[in-house]
Amino acid sequence: MPAVTLLKGDTFQSDAVDYRDAIPVNMFGINKPELGAAGYMHQMYGLEQFATGFGVDRGGIWCAREGLEGHYRVSGNKFISVSAGGDVTELGTIEGAGQCAFTYSFNNIVIVGNNQLFYYNTVSGFREITSNGVVGSPIDCTWVDGYVFLTDGNDIYHSSPSDEEIFLPDDKAEPDFTPDKVWALAKNEDDEVVVFSEFSIQHYINTGAEGFAFQNLPRKTSKIGVAGTFCQTELEGVYYILGRRVDTGPSCHRYSMGTAEKIASREIELLLKEYTDDELSSSVVESFTSDKTQFIIYHFPESSYMFNASIAASHGVDNAWTKLKTGTVGDLPYRGRNIIRDPRTGEWLAGDLNDSRIGLLSNTVATQYEEIAEWLLFSPFLKLETLSIDRIEIETIPGITSTDNDATVFMSRTEDGRIYGQEWTELYGDSFQYNQRFIIRRIGYVRHWMGFKFRGASRSRMAFGLLTVDAS
Repeated sequence: MPAVTLLKGDTFQSDAVDYRDAIPVNMFGINKPELGAAGYMHQMYGLEQFATGFGVDRGGIWCAREGLEGHYRVSGNKFISVSAGGDVTELGTIEGAGQCAFTYSFNNIVIVGNNQLFYYNTVSGFREITSNGVVGSPIDCTWVDGYVFLTDGNDIYHSSPSDEEIFLPDDKAEPDFTPDKVWALAKNEDDEVVVFSEFSIQHYINTGAEGFAFQNLPRKTSKIGVAGTFCQTELEGVYYILGRRVDTGPSCHRYSMGTAEKIASREIELLLKEYTDDELSSSVVESFTSDKTQFIIYHFPESSYMFNASIAASHGVDNAWTKLKTGTVGDLPYRGRNIIRDPRTGEWLAGDLNDSRIGLLSNTVATQYEEIAEWLLFSPFLKLETLSIDRIEIETIPGITSTDNDATVFMSRTEDGRIYGQEWTELYGDSFQYNQRFIIRRIGYVRHWMGFKFRGASRSRMAFGLLTVDAS
């Protein structure tokens, strides 16, 4: 029998009488042909302790402006900087518990949190900007053409061209393409402000006019919006959003230059149906790249899913999703949050959903702060009626194991699409012994069709290569 893909498996939902996708857990595809297969599966990066903040992470930014250059975060209710060596310096206080928005100008780090606007620089320090009440209650910010640009959910407004600490009552506008809530702001590669509303996306360009200095570009307006302030992220000039049109349910999209393309699989859309729009508004979408692979993480209210843009380009969006989780019991959401690359060290650094830890993404360990996180892979349903399975073989790279950390693969099978039965257990490698094969022999007679589940939990990362099933 030819090689079997593990990018996405099959399962069966009996109460809905429906075939469903079995999405990999803590495993993602690498688009690199190996051993006769089009690619292989790799385990999610681990998290290692880098620094300690002051509470649950609320967002961060790398500022590249000379004189302000550095890694900044809001950790708990403290605005902090993090050195290349992991030292944390408290710079200010931002009350509340929600996610914060960041940008920076030539003069300041700009933070919006708790419906307040804050600036920081090394001369004036950390301070709240109210401009005699004109700032109001902002929810998001960006910076473009010398202006700090804000929204309070209804209006869009900007600072004075002569002083970014001054906001004037006339320097504002209300997007009027659709009468919906304004959720988020961004700056694109054409030096435009992208205004993300609930059911629309509009682009504004600086015209230098008196009062509100920006003008809408109608030809770039799109009738799709975002579900919340942090339901959009930019990666290499493309925006990945969680949102919907007026006449559709929420979904995941890729947006660029006024055009949106759906990237959610049917399974992801079925998942989104379990939430109300209000619940989804708290979702956070973020992105990072590593080892020539583009990742977009959708942190939904009770789960985390990762979209692999590189696999989507070669194998389609339905095969590009991974579920991320923490631990080995249940489905706790992935704890890494607000991933930022620090160019001083070349490391990707992440805050934490649960506590004050700041970690780095590790390509050597699979643990999250020394706690094991399981992985799962599923096969498609295989038509093997009247056949006997003689041998299942997977090429593996087991990583580095130790005597107190046996690296083990568990395999089970299903013949009803829902319940997986007896598990076969196999050690898949010893320390520094690579190119191992996970082999199960003589599984037995198949009545009609069969699916397989593989799971494991180890401290070192591992990779699954070619899967073959021999039947006679």
